[in-house]
Amino acid sequence: MSLALFGALAPAQIHPIQAQVIEPYVAVEETDVAFVERLLGSLSMPNNVELRKSDAPKLSARAFIDQGIRVIEYSPTFMARVRNPINDWAALGLFAHELGHHIAGHTLSNTTTPAVELAADEWAGFVLGFIGANQLEAENAVENYAPILPTLTHPGRERRRTAVIQGWQNANRQIPVTASAIRCRELLDVMGIHWSWFSEVGSKCYDSKTFLGWANIPNPQVIDYFLELGMDPNVRGEDGRTALHQVVSAWKCEGMEEAVHSLLGASPKADPTLLDDSGMSAIGLAAIGSISAPSPRPTCDAGGWQDPSLRYRLARIMLETAKIRGLDLGYYRYFEVAKSGTPLEFYYFILNGSDGGRVDDEGNTALHHAVIGCNLGVMRLLFDASGQLGETYMYPGAQNLRNKRGERALELAAERRATCPDVHDFLEQLIWD
Repeated sequence: MSLALFGALAPAQIHPIQAQVIEPYVAVEETDVAFVERLLGSLSMPNNVELRKSDAPKLSARAFIDQGIRVIEYSPTFMARVRNPINDWAALGLFAHELGHHIAGHTLSNTTTPAVELAADEWAGFVLGFIGANQLEAENAVENYAPILPTLTHPGRERRRTAVIQGWQNANRQIPVTASAIRCRELLDVMGIHWSWFSEVGSKCYDSKTFLGWANIPNPQVIDYFLELGMDPNVRGEDGRTALHQVVSAWKCEGMEEAVHSLLGASPKADPTLLDDSGMSAIGLAAIGSISAPSPRPTCDAGGWQDPSLRYRLARIMLETAKIRGLDLGYYRYFEVAKSGTPLEFYYFILNGSDGGRVDDEGNTALHHAVIGCNLGVMRLLFDASGQLGETYMYPGAQNLRNKRGERALELAAERRATCPDVHDFLEQLIWD
């Protein structure tokens, strides 16, 4: 028994389905099997339908029962014509129509009528709506497989479109179409996540790991979708990094600045001063990236990655935002880094505009602490960090500041000359009052 998708003209409204010789079948694509499983699985129905591809003459698609087995037989040529290169709704619509014949029990009879076809179309519209197609997508699906003109067994395209819309509306009366659900679906589309039954993939819209992964690409459009759906911009990954950390550490320039602005402007707002597990803030990470990029120095304009000038600009943007909000800029680490940190770490404080005259409770400046820690790298950065960004960071006169013991950095270095001769020699070359 069979029900053809398209009927030929006949002298009666009820069209007997003639027995057909089954042509040699060709292998069915796994994608087509997945389509059927997706449609049935959305309604928690088992897949007990066998797909068969056949090159039988004049075959489009048909549903029938063969020795107790539910079958959907279709022409690969017809299917190739139906498929849409942009999305799968057309192919899903065709299989949904044929499944509708099985679900409605049409294949238990050996006849088909326009009413039977409309019932299958309505079920197709229902299941397409149930798995998330919007109304236009459902309508377009039927247009891909339904002829414009009616026959004695099949209605014309307009009537079939009406049936599909009715089914789609029935589905959406049962499924609340909330703004967040629509945005989630749009997000999935942007991320390229192929979804069928929404409940299986909808959780991706609220998954922090997915969010942080896309922040590291970075993709501002995806970030905006996540934020609109309530994602916490300060959510942390396994390494303690936030989305801002991920964005400024990305290799790709494109979208980086836009993503930073989206995160800083979110509600709640992203905090650029939060430290990851290594003790680095997003500001510091961007600052380090601005002077640690490989040589020759790439630029975004030239299609390069790790553009240091871009990262410098982002660090400044985040820094100014933090200052306006009164956030903790981590100055308590200033002297610790001067003593034992790397030049890259200390560069963060230079970028912050830290005054070289800042002193601790003992009156020691960063230069004093660098002497105590024999940190020649930070010393050089304190007095001349020129070259890589074309800017010079100098603290004029800082070398002459004395601590509460009355020591300048030079006297302190003289005391430690045996331990740190390079430090003393470097300081001795400076201009002293």
